[in-house]
Amino acid sequence: MKRFLVCTMLLPVLCCCSARNQRASQPYDDIPIRMMKLLEAAERERDLSKYRWCSISDLTDQLEAIKQDMARGVPVERVERNVSAAERFATAYELQYRMSESLEAYNSLDMVIRLYTEAIELNEGYAEAYDNRGEAYLVKGDFSLALQDLHKAVELKPGLANAYNGLGNIYHLKRDFDQAILYYSKAIELSWGFAVAWTNRGDAYMSKGEINEAMWDFNVACQLGYQPACKELYVLER
Repeated sequence: MKRFLVCTMLLPVLCCCSARNQRASQPYDDIPIRMMKLLEAAERERDLSKYRWCSISDLTDQLEAIKQDMARGVPVERVERNVSAAERFATAYELQYRMSESLEAYNSLDMVIRLYTEAIELNEGYAEAYDNRGEAYLVKGDFSLALQDLHKAVELKPGLANAYNGLGNIYHLKRDFDQAILYYSKAIELSWGFAVAWTNRGDAYMSKGEINEAMWDFNVACQLGYQPACKELYVLER
C-alpha cells in the first residue's frame, strides 16, 4: 500500500487551522510536517514487518489520536508530547526490526529500549511502545521485564494481538508449551490473518509432539503467504 492515502490522512490535520479555531491551533504550525514524516516512517514499518500484524496501525492509530486532539484544541504541550512519543516509537521500531536482517543491528538494542522508554514517559498510555519494548527485553533475555511490559500492553489495549504473540514466545522459550499455545491462540482469535502467530503455535505443537495440529497451523500460515511456515509444512509432509 505505497503512499497509503497520505494526503487523505493529513487533510484533517492541515485543515484543523480553521478560522473558528485560529488562535487555538496556531501553536500546531510545525505538527503537520512532523506528522507527514511519521506517516513516511509508518510506510517503512509496513515494509519492514509484512507479517507482523499490528505494526502499521501502531503509528497510524497514534497519529489519528493526535489529529483528534488538535481538532479539539487540546493544549499544545500535550500534543507536542504525543508527537514526540510517536517520533521516538518510529525511530526505535526501525532500529528494532533491522535486527532480523543483520546481527550487527543487535548493537542498537539498548538504544531501542531507551527510545521506547522515552516514548512511554511522554505517553503513559502507549500500549504499542510497551509491546515493542517487551519484545526488545525478550531478545535481550530479560524475561521478567518482557512479561511485565507485555502484560501492561494488553492491559492498556486488550485487542493488541502482537502482545499476546510475544507472551506466547516467552512461555515457548521457557518450554511451557501449553501456556504458549494459549497465548498464541488468543493472538489468532484477535487477528485471524496473523501468520506468525499461526506458525509459532505450530512450532509449540511440534514441541509437544502433536504433529497433526502443527501441520494444520503451518498450512494456514502458508496459505496466508508466510514462507517459513510453508517450509515447515514441506518437511512434515515428506
